[in-house]
Amino acid sequence: MAVTQNKFSYTNCTRTHGHIFSRQWATAKPVLAGDPDGASARAGDGGGHYPGKMRFLQVGLGHRSPGLRRVGADLPNLSCAGVVLHRPVRTAAEPVFTDLAAALERTRPDFVLCLARPGSTPAVVTQCVAAGVPVLAEAPLAAGAAGAEQLAGLADTGLVQVIEPYPWLPDQAAALAAVRAGLIGQVGQVQLSGLPAHGAMALLQAYLGPAEPVAVRLARFPAESGQPTVLGQPMALGQPVTLGRPGPTHRTGPGWPDEPLVATVEFAGGAIGVYAPRVPGRTSSQTDSATGSATAATTPSTHPRPFLVRGTAGEIVGRVLTRLDDPAKVSTWRFQRTYAQPADGAGPRLASIHLADTTVWSNPQPDQDWSDAEIAGGAILRAMMAFVRGEGPGPYGLAEALADTRLVLAIGQALGG
Repeated sequence: MAVTQNKFSYTNCTRTHGHIFSRQWATAKPVLAGDPDGASARAGDGGGHYPGKMRFLQVGLGHRSPGLRRVGADLPNLSCAGVVLHRPVRTAAEPVFTDLAAALERTRPDFVLCLARPGSTPAVVTQCVAAGVPVLAEAPLAAGAAGAEQLAGLADTGLVQVIEPYPWLPDQAAALAAVRAGLIGQVGQVQLSGLPAHGAMALLQAYLGPAEPVAVRLARFPAESGQPTVLGQPMALGQPVTLGRPGPTHRTGPGWPDEPLVATVEFAGGAIGVYAPRVPGRTSSQTDSATGSATAATTPSTHPRPFLVRGTAGEIVGRVLTRLDDPAKVSTWRFQRTYAQPADGAGPRLASIHLADTTVWSNPQPDQDWSDAEIAGGAILRAMMAFVRGEGPGPYGLAEALADTRLVLAIGQALGG
């Protein structure tokens, strides 16, 4: 089978995750300035200090509920006013409601934290918007195209934000900051594997935006040949998308472990994102091996595996950034984590991430003993607080999240042929 090499034109990546830096360079190390665009409430930073106590109403008990509740309890200016569930729970520390309208009337929250199932999320969000209450909803937002279309009509209300943690993870926020600083030029290709589809699409759009995705292709790579077999026709994204057979992360049957699927998302201008879905019953290292990852053994667990961002002047592979300064000089830096020892004698806590001696990400809550996922959750909650007060753009807009959903649905339809 002949292999065709495509030449890509490159698009700038200007999504608002991570610090924004001036694009300056020295020959020996990256030189990054401060925060000239006021991006303090954007992903990778988590916002500043907001005076006054805010209260949220939680709806549902999604899989992120325990982590977000734990992080929310650690934030000094945030508290839970109540929880809305289908059935009362006697052990709950806050008031429990079974009716959303009654809960909104009784608690009068500053915003609603929607952790409902995807099938219920559109109705919850619609009701909150009708009541004029801001909503922070967990992704995925909808179980299918109908729910996504219902939410699309709310994108212009300016009341809905979305929990999408992957761009906020410390390693991803640091890599996004380096990309936005122009350290590898204009990004034209991103490769991801082994993480949920919605998170992967959010990262692809963070690195490859603001260009719009225009088509999705799906291919199976048999292990014995390594040559791709294209499934169905490319899915153009200009038409309504409906979900066909179950998506690639749910596919089962003989031959599946030896024939991993790879989705390519084509963006306007020629940039491309490559995504190998997480395979049921298979470890990350097995998925990486099947998709030909050369970096599987060295890519940190906090990065998707494999993780590659390629630009016109260099690339990021895992925690290593390589830049071609000129045809005769290649510079390489490693993203290094630094830890601080708290005065109370507790274990070391992540303080910052550096390239050479330049800080590209700083922990907005260095006083908390949080995991990477909790750091991301705390940053999202702080950004939502700033959004409600009109002090920031919010963690992740509804329009962006629905674009992710549309891509996931297109992958599912492409699989259905």
